[in-house]
Amino acid sequence: MKKRFGSVLNISRKVSETRGSSRKWEKEDKKPVSKKGEYKKNNKFEKNNESNSKSNLFDLEDYVNKGRKNENLKNKGKNPPKFKGKNPDKNGNGKNNTNIRNTKREGKNKIPIDNRNVEPRESLQKKLNLKTNLESWYPEFYYKQDAKFASPHELSILSKLTNIDFKDNVVILERLSGMDYRKRVIYGKKQLGILEYDLKELSWQFVPNPEYYMYLNKYDIELKPSKMRLKGKWIKEEYLVEDEDNLKAYNTIVNAPENDLDAQIKDVGVKMGNFAGHGVTSGDRIKLKDLSKISDFEEEKLSEYLEKRSKYVEILKNNSLKILKHMIEKYKKKGYVINASFSGGKDSSVSTLLAKEVMPDIEVVSIDTGLEYPETIEYIKKFSKKYDLNMDIVDGDNFWEDILRNGVPTKDNRWCNSSCKLNPLRSYLKKKYPGKKVLTIDGSRQFESFTRSNLDYERNSSFIDFQTTTFPILDWNALDIWTYIYKNDIPYNPLYDEGFERIGCYLCPSALNSEFNRVKELHPDYYKRWSKYLSRRYNKDEIDRGFWRWDELPPKMKELKKEMDN
Repeated sequence: MKKRFGSVLNISRKVSETRGSSRKWEKEDKKPVSKKGEYKKNNKFEKNNESNSKSNLFDLEDYVNKGRKNENLKNKGKNPPKFKGKNPDKNGNGKNNTNIRNTKREGKNKIPIDNRNVEPRESLQKKLNLKTNLESWYPEFYYKQDAKFASPHELSILSKLTNIDFKDNVVILERLSGMDYRKRVIYGKKQLGILEYDLKELSWQFVPNPEYYMYLNKYDIELKPSKMRLKGKWIKEEYLVEDEDNLKAYNTIVNAPENDLDAQIKDVGVKMGNFAGHGVTSGDRIKLKDLSKISDFEEEKLSEYLEKRSKYVEILKNNSLKILKHMIEKYKKKGYVINASFSGGKDSSVSTLLAKEVMPDIEVVSIDTGLEYPETIEYIKKFSKKYDLNMDIVDGDNFWEDILRNGVPTKDNRWCNSSCKLNPLRSYLKKKYPGKKVLTIDGSRQFESFTRSNLDYERNSSFIDFQTTTFPILDWNALDIWTYIYKNDIPYNPLYDEGFERIGCYLCPSALNSEFNRVKELHPDYYKRWSKYLSRRYNKDEIDRGFWRWDELPPKMKELKKEMDN
């Protein structure tokens, strides 16, 4: 078995051949800068059809009933949105289109949402005098991607992989793009490395940065101080400090037999004067991937960090309360009834409590899809009792009937969302508030996904035509949510401590595959039932690695599938 680390740690790790070649954290999360009204899709910039643009105003009912046929709308003098997805038909309508802002999926077709009366996010920020651009005020608290405190489960994994006892110090995990779980590990205000779940090996991996070796103050080899730019270059023996033990360590690494995985080392700790480095072996050579100047770590207790960050979160809370007060007043004048949705997750717990702060008698609704974790159901009941919520739990258990005609739900076709959530919710709202329109307070955040990053603070539902949803915590990062929860001693779903990032249906195709394999450990009966059903179409390797989660595999998953098949 090939070692992940050298003499620094006595840990053996299988090496993933599918890991991306670049490990430079600073380059991974840079997003393309686009002009106004454009976003990047498939590495090309395409015009974004704004739903509130005058040129795109059209009759939604006519558009749907007439089957998106351009010729049926020409006489009305209105232009339907253009579809530029894959496999377009003769009218240019593509089933995989993602070119329309604020859309919903109906089977495999996307129908635009009529948001002509929605106030754009920027306009509402100015109108309510919300404090924005907080990253310039508090740069130490700002993260480009969703970030969170490491859970006890994640800390346990990290400690085993790194031999670091983090104690009760702050460890922050910032989400990175990847095939599955992949997060940047931030400790002592430095980037230790990347924690990721290897889908090929079905194991956890830690990819170190120079700061990791810097923290341990242990290195595999040492180089002479040099004015040469060695970063990105192959390390030659002439670069080494002339020391017997140092030369022996170098030769041991580069001369490891190819067929002896136990003797091979993948990641190498390098010291060069006042710099710490990370090297990677390739055959009988070592490439110096990165160098960082040695400096002290600023370890911080969780209680101290929460105290500092709470001032930042208080600004976000005040913004959210302004949004809530505005939306509730606005829609009450229109005759809407107001309620809040509660899923049993951290975000909806915060949005519900903020809503209750503005409107103490607010009604709350939760959907039991029949696929929830038992911990979630128990938590919802306890939360409702603790805060004396006027809550209704709606039964949405239609999944095992509907799967017989719809097939396995996937990221490409999440029919389960309509079947298990939206249909039951629509029936409930019609019965609960006959003839009334509804404003629902929701805990969605822009950092959760690319789609949600385009949300405004309000949105008209395309599935429930009498419902509008508002998102008061849209601008919160997960780290802000957890800071608010910890500071206010708010109880949270215990599954978060078990390493779950997404609290929802246990077989959700949008969940991480590392979480699905965690279900095997915590709820083997659930895992067995779903795996048994999937086995009608997929083999064990495909189930374990989550190939069932897509109708059409993305490029990296296709590469993995090809590699697994060979």
